[in-house]
Amino acid sequence: MANWLLKIFPFIEINRELAPKDLGKEGENEAVRFLKNQGLKVVGTNIRIGKYEIDLVARDDEELVFVEVKTCRNDKWSYPEDKVGYKKRKNLRKAGKRYIARYAPQTKYFRFDIVAITWEPSVSIHWIKNAF
Repeated sequence: MANWLLKIFPFIEINRELAPKDLGKEGENEAVRFLKNQGLKVVGTNIRIGKYEIDLVARDDEELVFVEVKTCRNDKWSYPEDKVGYKKRKNLRKAGKRYIARYAPQTKYFRFDIVAITWEPSVSIHWIKNAF
């Protein structure tokens, strides 16, 4: 909220919640901690492959795991995992194939996971293995 508006209306309460971009970044940090606790080795974060981006790349034993992280403040309107639509999945598949071709051509096994995080009322993490 603009400071000038607070000077005119000093009684307005300021909600100091995380901005959407910051919420997404915090969600990715939480996902990294969660996946490490589950035994995965995180290889990279926010990896750009051409015009595509992969939130997290991890290893689960011999398997390469591409992870899409979705964070929502709450699940009042929809669940975070529902926001990974057809187009996003298609782009993630392309990015994953390009990543393998460029950085890990010896990879035999790979999968695409979703880590869905709801921030309120408390942090809730839903890990969907082999999401697509």
